Amino acid sequence: MTRMPCSSYSQPPEPQAGIGLGTILTIYITCIINGFDVSNVANIQPQLYEAFGHIEFLPWIGLSYSLANFATLAFARNVIDVFNIRYVYIISIAIFFVGATLAGVAGNISTVIAGRAIMGIGGSICQNCAISYFAMYATDSQSPLLYGIMSGLWAIGLVVGGLVGSAFVQSSATTWRWAFFINLPFLGLAIICALIFVPGRPETNNLPLRDHLADIDIL
Repeated sequence: MTRMPCSSYSQPPEPQAGIGLGTILTIYITCIINGFDVSNVANIQPQLYEAFGHIEFLPWIGLSYSLANFATLAFARNVIDVFNIRYVYIISIAIFFVGATLAGVAGNISTVIAGRAIMGIGGSICQNCAISYFAMYATDSQSPLLYGIMSGLWAIGLVVGGLVGSAFVQSSATTWRWAFFINLPFLGLAIICALIFVPGRPETNNLPLRDHLADIDIL
């Protein structure tokens, strides 16, 4: 008998009474950070060039985040279908944290680009988890407002990112690295909140890890 893929019987839970405030706040933290990191490098590129040279790589400082984010969307959706969304969400925030740290401590421009790409991957999975949580747990009356606020916060992060990055490079007390380091306390808070507040999807099967991995379509 052919085994059915995990996603065919790991169905979302029955509609809940509503999504918890702690979960909402956690999701909104990651949403605003997601928007922030699209534009936070816009005004720090001259300083990156002064530090590392390689003007030909400067476009990739901005592109690497967005390209990695979009390229991971379908894969992220597939991972959420196969594994418990709570663990996927926490790991994705941790990936974002690692990428921001790597970009902040980078000793060359290639490492900055790599860190940005890792941030994009983590951000893509975070955003997919956020949308999925609202779809699974929010009531019909909650959903429009929650999605609207989520989009608004992402846009606020997008607008604020360039301003904050510019402020860091113009201040004598900070450098361009703080455009990445500023993510860390918020991402750390998001991980703590996710561990405390964010629910998981009830498991409906006990398949071994290798079978779960086999159900992931990397393309």
